[in-house]
Amino acid sequence: MSTTPARDCGDYNDWINLAVARDAAVLTDRTISLSPADAERFHRSFFYDLRLKRVPHADATRSWLIPVVAEALPKVHRSARGAVCSVLIDLVFSDPANWRRMDGQPGLRPEVASNIRRWAEDDILDRGNHPSNLLPLAYLAHLERDFEHCGRMIRFALEASADTGEKLRHHELGALSYIAPTRENLLSALGHEASGEVRFKRLVTSRDFPVIVFCADPSYFLKHAKTMLDSIDRYPDVVVHFHIINPTEETDSALRFLERGSIRHGYSMEIRKSATRVYFASSRMLHAAVFLEAIGADIVIHDADIWFSQNPHELYRPFAASDLAMMRRPAALGYMPWRAVSAEALYLRNTPVGRSAAADLSSIMAYHLSRITSEHSNWWWIDQNALHFAWEYYRSQAIQFGEISYCMIRAINHTFEARSTTRRSEIKTEKNYLYPRGVIDHASGERDFN
Repeated sequence: MSTTPARDCGDYNDWINLAVARDAAVLTDRTISLSPADAERFHRSFFYDLRLKRVPHADATRSWLIPVVAEALPKVHRSARGAVCSVLIDLVFSDPANWRRMDGQPGLRPEVASNIRRWAEDDILDRGNHPSNLLPLAYLAHLERDFEHCGRMIRFALEASADTGEKLRHHELGALSYIAPTRENLLSALGHEASGEVRFKRLVTSRDFPVIVFCADPSYFLKHAKTMLDSIDRYPDVVVHFHIINPTEETDSALRFLERGSIRHGYSMEIRKSATRVYFASSRMLHAAVFLEAIGADIVIHDADIWFSQNPHELYRPFAASDLAMMRRPAALGYMPWRAVSAEALYLRNTPVGRSAAADLSSIMAYHLSRITSEHSNWWWIDQNALHFAWEYYRSQAIQFGEISYCMIRAINHTFEARSTTRRSEIKTEKNYLYPRGVIDHASGERDFN
């Protein structure tokens, strides 16, 4: 083993120069020589800057560095090995392609990847089951398609969170509603039927472009629809469909008010007892197959609280030939299953394969919702857990599967994230409501849900 002084091993500039120069021999020697204290410095300084791309050619350097350090791990002193494993795991989160891939593409050798995972687990479990450590281990199991082990790590994290207050606030509800996409669970999910009756009050279709679908409760619809409609008013070919859960007299009047405008739109309704915000977020996937069949055109399902900064049809063009397209989040924005696939955009093509995929998605969402009880009515992230479950299923199917670029988010903005302080103020007041509030249009008589 090298006798390089420990103080050199932690030297910041030296590590950068070795990595950028691709000096594998010396870098390996320095890694083997790490003491526990130097390993922590190694983590905090050089790798922190590399992850944040403060190093020249950071992406290429990171991809080169990970296997070099990983191959040296068996010779690293056991007291320092856990810290080095944590470094590698941290960098894998920046780009999961650096981990072992299941399809034979470049990445770590399988035995090296397994060693990193095993040593990291041993080190973390020795130091205590802190949730912030256990969740990354669950992610590694997820990357290797070891979903049962992923579920075990999540359960360990939940058990460990009993005395940590709000430290798991971003993951706890997702972990509770997470279902591993194993073969057994897939077979159970695909047997579920969506509950609830969708009643179409006005149907408008489109021959050449997808119909944009929004689902919302009355409050969300009245508060956010105007912003979205204002953003597409200059695009005459855009067709939208609104689905309202538990409509009110105000939503009825607002929809009749819309009919006086130029935007082509349809709408449907459903009555749902004891509906919560979890259901409001999930209903679009639950009824995806019904929307696709009734509208009779390709559809794109979006969050209800968005506005477009460019023509939606230009955004949809890259995946127009897909039977189904979903939006994968960059790893840096959230690496757990419930953060992996975004619910902000979902494309379904009106083809036999697309309709079958929509039916499967509706079944998968119904399967997830079936696990909610009165005690677990706040299971947020259940919609994105279902989307991740569906993602894993679709990738194994013979369909034209597309991936919606996350860059699309730059053109689809959430109304509460508007940069203008004045605009945010309007959104939170009656200035932004779809039509003048308090003016209920009774001209058409009693409300009709038949």
